[in-house]
Amino acid sequence: MRIPLIICSLLYTLICHSQRISIKIPLLTLVDEPSFPTIQSGAEFWLSKKVSWYDEAGIKYRKSYYEMADTSFVDSRGFKLKSEIRYYSKKKDEGVYIGCNLFYTKDLHNSGAGYYYRGDSSDYRVDNFSAKKIVQGLNLVAGKSYKAWGRFNFEVYSGIGVRFISIKNENLEIDLSKDNIRRSPDLNIPDNRIWMDVNGGKSILPNFSLGFRFCYTF
Repeated sequence: MRIPLIICSLLYTLICHSQRISIKIPLLTLVDEPSFPTIQSGAEFWLSKKVSWYDEAGIKYRKSYYEMADTSFVDSRGFKLKSEIRYYSKKKDEGVYIGCNLFYTKDLHNSGAGYYYRGDSSDYRVDNFSAKKIVQGLNLVAGKSYKAWGRFNFEVYSGIGVRFISIKNENLEIDLSKDNIRRSPDLNIPDNRIWMDVNGGKSILPNFSLGFRFCYTF
């Protein structure tokens, strides 16, 4: 209970002392199929005329189109968290900004892979299983805020960083030391997702982000 209380106290302090507060809604997260689609929103607290702290959270509201397994070992669910420090080139929320963020995502989903049992090309099987995927990482970001009308504005941003992936699968029947997983000859998102789910374990990959948000400033 201590950590949630500390976080709530810190947020309360920020709300009380922040010069401005902006509510932001990122729309591209609704169709984030390579990861998983979420309903997401965030709040930006102004610490000074040019420095702000932005926090964002989202919850998975449906399966990704790439989540095609015909099984129900787990209920498909997940969430995303992000915390970001920004520095603006101009006062308030106008102009270009640079920043650094930390992010955390957790996704429980069902998966399935086709394979040749013991390498026998005449014995093709499909194995359905579940996977828990946790991704942590950090990004360097740059963006620009544009005035729309009144208190409304929108921003575009991009970023580059690194992500640390941990995948734990359950109910997996494939024996990676003996069976041959059927893979596409071409690099594609569904095939890569299945390959990572089957192998499980931990990995480190580059991370790229791009998007836009609608904003309202109080």
